[in-house]
Amino acid sequence: MRPETSQPGTSPYDSGGAPGPVPPPPRPPRQTGRLLVVAVVVVVIAAAALASALILNNRHTDTFPVGSCVTRDDGKAVAASCDKPGAYKITKATSSRAKCPDPTAPAIELQGAEGDRYRCLSPVK
Repeated sequence: MRPETSQPGTSPYDSGGAPGPVPPPPRPPRQTGRLLVVAVVVVVIAAAALASALILNNRHTDTFPVGSCVTRDDGKAVAASCDKPGAYKITKATSSRAKCPDPTAPAIELQGAEGDRYRCLSPVK
């Protein structure tokens, strides 16, 4: 018996011609997910810093500075002209009402304030 010979191009290992083009290697996956997370974190940090700066800036604004005058309106202190009848002058800012020149005189307690949160009052004469 004669061994069978395969014809060129019929072998499963022989394509019968020049090899085809080699596909390019696959691209590495894009890092868009990581980049998006970093961008969001940066925006959140920037927004938090801006909000903190605005809050702290407004916190240092004293609505009742020493030397100004106030009156009472619905149980709350309201900035007023010192010429207004019944006005009180703010004489001192302190951390405790007991530190006012006259601890029995009216005083304002600033809610949410830290440090010198009391304003000592004296009637305008």
